[in-house]
Amino acid sequence: MSFILKPPDEFSPQKPRSARDNDGHVSHLKGCRVDRQSRFELTNQLVINSVSGTGVETKMTAAKRTTTTSTRDSVFDAAAALFSANGFDGVSMDDIARTAEVNKAMIYYHFADKLALYRAIIGDGLSSTGDTVGAIASGSASPETKLDAFIEAFVRMTEARPWMPAMMLREIAEGAPRLDPDTMQHMRTVVMSFIAILKQGQAAKVFREIHPILAYESTIGPIIINAARERVAEQPERKNQDFPMLIEITHEQVIAHSQETARRMLKP
Repeated sequence: MSFILKPPDEFSPQKPRSARDNDGHVSHLKGCRVDRQSRFELTNQLVINSVSGTGVETKMTAAKRTTTTSTRDSVFDAAAALFSANGFDGVSMDDIARTAEVNKAMIYYHFADKLALYRAIIGDGLSSTGDTVGAIASGSASPETKLDAFIEAFVRMTEARPWMPAMMLREIAEGAPRLDPDTMQHMRTVVMSFIAILKQGQAAKVFREIHPILAYESTIGPIIINAARERVAEQPERKNQDFPMLIEITHEQVIAHSQETARRMLKP
């Protein structure tokens, strides 16, 4: 069976697929041209599909899914870079469309509005980090090992999502006006995972009594500040400036220093 595919039009809005579309039925044929023999073969296959209840993925549906995913990722990455550099109010949907090299209508196909896109970016970083540190806190390792792993997870987050520290610092400094309850819940998961590790260490008499939020801020704060420092050091005009704050520090050094500092802070 052969298809002459017409790729999704990224310069016009697309309607979300219906439940019927998701079942792999005839509506997947929209936007492609099929010759008579292929149409006959496809019709037979769709009849078999309907009877058997199994899914059939054509070349067209695979191409459409790949293109849609690629477009969403482009929008997400462009918006993340712009929001982290200019803040929420300093970025327009036109800016995002221009940077992502897509039509603005395609942004609204994936995200309801600019605020929804902004929240999706922050939520992605917080939920991913929350899943990681939550698993660390609930594991069977010693409290000291969990503390080390928690710190490393945070540093690795700044590598995988370099826009997160800047976005979170700016958002919190403004009073977190754009963080909805779902996003705040993700943040709560991260904080409570640290507190759980702290309490486990206190119960085992390997960590001293300390205010949990102050301990959290003292542990995570320097990592976030260092990530912001790295952004300054990466600016081309700063490369040749003789300024100690801009020297290169590896993430392995950051991890080792942060782990040692946290252990000393919590030592009974």
